[in-house]
Amino acid sequence: MNLACTGLDEAKELLKNRQPGQTVIADMRNGIGFLFQDLIAPLCPDVRWSFRQGTSLVPCPTHPEIPELKDTLPDIAPPEPNRKNIFLTGPSNLSHHESVLDFVRYAGLGYLVGTNTGGCTGPINYLPLPSGYEVAFTGTKVLSNLGRSRYFYRTGIRPDRYVEETADDIRLGRDVALEEALRIAGAPPSAGNP
Repeated sequence: MNLACTGLDEAKELLKNRQPGQTVIADMRNGIGFLFQDLIAPLCPDVRWSFRQGTSLVPCPTHPEIPELKDTLPDIAPPEPNRKNIFLTGPSNLSHHESVLDFVRYAGLGYLVGTNTGGCTGPINYLPLPSGYEVAFTGTKVLSNLGRSRYFYRTGIRPDRYVEETADDIRLGRDVALEEALRIAGAPPSAGNP
């Protein structure tokens, strides 16, 4: 499901027809035209979810070097991710998308494949460049649901399976992240899949 060109209603309709055990690969690398959190309930209908107080949806603007303002949540290990929901991630995933992806990891709702997200949640500033590109940055240190050592300010959220395209992949028209997601989706869980 390419979320850059799929509306929320269309995505919900596609998920209504999901067969038991069927894997959904949601490509969010090129942006999403709706609030990503609205897709979690249709993807995981049996899960009641909410964000932990004081974490990624409640950013703490700080200077990271000031220790007394660091997150007070204990570090926790995320559960085994659900491989029936696979999310393709990349640096264009900013702000709200990162907060929801952090919760997806915290609750084990899906498996992340691709490259790090943008590491820019909270109030975002955009700096246009003469080339037509933009650089996004924030001064807000955003904390993770997984505890104080896992905040993703400036570093982004590292996926469960890091897959980066090379220049040769691009020349050949290969989408290596999608290929990896398809491999993970098709392999049996007991086969020692990473």
